[in-house]
Amino acid sequence: MSPLRTCSRLQVLNLARNKLWAVDLAPLGGCAALEQLSLGPNELGELDLAPLSGCHRLRMLYPIGIQLTSLDLTPLAQCRDLERLYLSYNRLQSLDLSPLSHCTRLERLYLYNNCLTGLDLSPLSRCVGLEKLSLYGNQLTSVDVSPLFACPGLSMFRVDASVELIADLALKEGGGAPQAIEQVKGVQQNKEVEKWPGLSLPTEWPQAVKTSSSRGQSR
Repeated sequence: MSPLRTCSRLQVLNLARNKLWAVDLAPLGGCAALEQLSLGPNELGELDLAPLSGCHRLRMLYPIGIQLTSLDLTPLAQCRDLERLYLSYNRLQSLDLSPLSHCTRLERLYLYNNCLTGLDLSPLSRCVGLEKLSLYGNQLTSVDVSPLFACPGLSMFRVDASVELIADLALKEGGGAPQAIEQVKGVQQNKEVEKWPGLSLPTEWPQAVKTSSSRGQSR
């Protein structure tokens, strides 16, 4: 991609579905106007985001399905206009989200269908505009969702029903859980999965659902 070094006005670059085994993003370091970069699906296996630290206008980054087992997000701390980051369909076993604390305009973060065994969502507490977060299809057993209480606009939160959702008791007492979390909480409890140890769900809610369901069957 060396010729792109001089394309300072480049805004959109789509490399998806090219059966690429490797890609060097170094030439993009001079593409200060770059706003959208699509990298997958491909067969890359690894990816160095360092050159993107100079792409301050980057809003959408899609490393989807490129067989990543690890990824350093540090360069994205300089991409403060980032709105969408899609890392789905990879093989990520761990991921440090700390750099995203600088991406305060982040709206969508998709991490579904990876191999994550743990995930610290603390950095997302500064992403107050976060709207959608997908974590399903991983190997998570529990997730502390306390940081998401700082994201009032969270409208979609997807996680496997087997995952234990935990929240700080002080937050529970203060109320104001994003609607998306309340919906997941309801789905989990409806499936008779004991979750949310820090939130003390109302014991009468599942019974009310069961009663309503029984009435429907009696008709």
